Amino acid sequence: MARADLHVHSMYSERPANWFLQRIGASESYTRPEIIYEQAMARGMDFVTVTDHNCMDAALILKEQYPAKTFTGVESTTYFPENGCKIHLLLYGLTESDFKDVQKARKDIYQLRELVRERNMAHSVAHATYSINGKLSLDMLEKLMLLFNVFEGVNGARSMASNTAWTAVLRSLTPERMENLKTKHGILPMGEKPWIKGFTGGSDDHAGLFIAKAYTLAGAASPEAFLDALKTRQTCAHGQHNDARSLAFALYKIAYDFSMTESTSLHRSALSRLGDVILRPFTEKNDGKNPEKEWNEESQIRLLLDALSENPVLDMKNPDTGLWLEGIYDTITKISDTFFKHILLSIVNDVRQGNVDHCIYNVSSLLPGIFLSIPFFMTLRHMQDGRRLLEELRENYLEARPYEKKILWFTDTFHEMNGVAATLREIAEKSQKEGLPIRIVTSLPSGMAQTASDFLPDTLTDLSTFLGFPLPYYENIEIRVPSILTAIQKLSSFEVDEICISTPGPVGMLGLLLARLLNLPCKAVYHTDFAAQAKAITGSESLYNAVDSAVRLFYSFADEIFVPSRVYMDILAERGLEPSRMRLFLRAVDTELFAPSGEARGKILQQYGIEASRILLYTGRISKDKNIDEILEIHRCLQAEGHNVHMLLAGDGPDLDHLKKETAANPAITFTGRIPREELPMLYGGADLLLFPSTTDTFGMVVLEAQACGLPALVSDKGGPREIVVPGKTGEVLPAGDMDAWVRALSSLLSRMDIQPLTHARMRRAARKRGMTFSWENALEAIFSEEKREDRKKEELPAA
Repeated sequence: MARADLHVHSMYSERPANWFLQRIGASESYTRPEIIYEQAMARGMDFVTVTDHNCMDAALILKEQYPAKTFTGVESTTYFPENGCKIHLLLYGLTESDFKDVQKARKDIYQLRELVRERNMAHSVAHATYSINGKLSLDMLEKLMLLFNVFEGVNGARSMASNTAWTAVLRSLTPERMENLKTKHGILPMGEKPWIKGFTGGSDDHAGLFIAKAYTLAGAASPEAFLDALKTRQTCAHGQHNDARSLAFALYKIAYDFSMTESTSLHRSALSRLGDVILRPFTEKNDGKNPEKEWNEESQIRLLLDALSENPVLDMKNPDTGLWLEGIYDTITKISDTFFKHILLSIVNDVRQGNVDHCIYNVSSLLPGIFLSIPFFMTLRHMQDGRRLLEELRENYLEARPYEKKILWFTDTFHEMNGVAATLREIAEKSQKEGLPIRIVTSLPSGMAQTASDFLPDTLTDLSTFLGFPLPYYENIEIRVPSILTAIQKLSSFEVDEICISTPGPVGMLGLLLARLLNLPCKAVYHTDFAAQAKAITGSESLYNAVDSAVRLFYSFADEIFVPSRVYMDILAERGLEPSRMRLFLRAVDTELFAPSGEARGKILQQYGIEASRILLYTGRISKDKNIDEILEIHRCLQAEGHNVHMLLAGDGPDLDHLKKETAANPAITFTGRIPREELPMLYGGADLLLFPSTTDTFGMVVLEAQACGLPALVSDKGGPREIVVPGKTGEVLPAGDMDAWVRALSSLLSRMDIQPLTHARMRRAARKRGMTFSWENALEAIFSEEKREDRKKEELPAA
């Protein structure tokens, strides 16, 4: 069997369609025709052709030099006149006269098809499921099935999933189905038995790296016989498919080839110097200069070289070993991580110092690092284009598969003590127990994945980080920045249908990026009002505006925004987010864990040495934005009125140490520090009332936990917690900041407990009943539902 790579590009191809190459002004390829011939023959090909875009010059050069081993070829760009959908048609064995006629006819695919049919041209539709200009549809693919009889079965620039799905669809065609398509589209099929298709393989190489890695097999002893096999559909496709990393490296190679041309302004520029370090084994010449010495002239570039020196490039002279790809990817990953680390640390320092203007400047400085990563982003997106169209093809032409939406859920917090982390731990546990197709993605503290592996769910994916730093104004919270390229490589291998994001931090931004690269729907949950919290902590209006703008920008990229309360849906709408994209996403708790306990009271009295007759509880972050000072003032006023009441504050936070010192003289105030989640029900069950005056919480997970444990709660009339509590039945909703109102309400409730204990008991039972109405089934149904409710007024909270 003879072999030929039927899809290769040379330096004669038209200008590139790739944005990265366009941006730097490069051509589509710099591979000389002679190199294509030599590489193809060295890798076992029997015949060689070149298929440049709308140009036959390279093919004619080879035909003249090696007439017994070559035949002409071209990749002709043609269009469906009804919508301008662009298609690439590979044509072989053309004369120069044929090519001129093809050039005239190619503006209309129907005219081109007639020319191909009349002259019996050997042909193959290239990468048919790839939408070149975004106009490809199922109807267009069906028309291609009618118009042509030979298609690429293996395109070396496409993924295995793309190639195999399309091949399976073509092989599923029957006479009845072709007749139906003929009637539907009014197009006469090509030739006899049009349901039988021929298949070709080609590398679609532009950089000279993958020539002959994908090829076509045919029983032929000459170029003419090979062309006859193509015409009679007696060929088959073989060879390797490709992935995003390989294609990204091809872009770097083309960019480097461009930089080494004497005519370009990029010659010996930063791009070519980077290329010298990374790509030297692929070059044909070296000018003898030391690229590192030149790079050291710029401090930022020196950082990139440090990464290179720590991870020397492997021997890449023989790409067939496959080792060069790992070496190159590791090197560029280190370059990218080192660059981002330097800039991000500067941004964090700006935020701490309140230097907003310089912070914006540093954000703009990230662009070179992002530009370095763009080839990987672009090729991953390229590999995913047509994903939804392939699903549509499978549904219409192949046996239907049971569909279950698979979700990657990104969060910057998982093990910490906060409402977001608690919610994600519940979801992770539920998905593991019930086999839900949800995988949580986060970055754990260094070493935690190993030391706590027995306690982490199997549905959790931990991303390696290159930087961790304390969150400004929340110094006990560590922000961990994942390595972008490492994470993308790891996560892109998952089969996933949708991205969910719970936090707008580095992990959340990675999720947003991945959603765009994989062309997946993205749902973002608005858990935390960071802008309001920043203002409450610092009092800075400019910081509030900066944080609010950044958060709004983040959520503006999401297809849907899931908000925990209706009050915050209104707040976000006032801030400029689109109301039609918002949906209510209620939380829930494990009502078996968070349940009333008759033993809880005695346990906490003994554990904390409480002698008071009544216990008030606060759980959550010990931070200024939670209005802890108001809680302490309310407690002081109650004591002044003669109430024998103990204030128990459970949680960790930036203000814990100094508040403990300030209140150390009052034995009726206890700060417990961080409490393990499984011990929280004891606190809820043993206390008399929960105080939660925060005005910046979007939901109030601790309030729901308290209610589920039968603990009445007093909350502010600003923020999400007010929608959990039923005033007068499961607690009270009180005016934010009105200390007199809070003291009066508490004083009344405490007095009533002594005079009418059954009334408080009824309130406890009502609180438990209220907590039970928030179920995970209803909460997750909103995520898994395919319906997009436009009228958010129809979305109701659980009935009181």
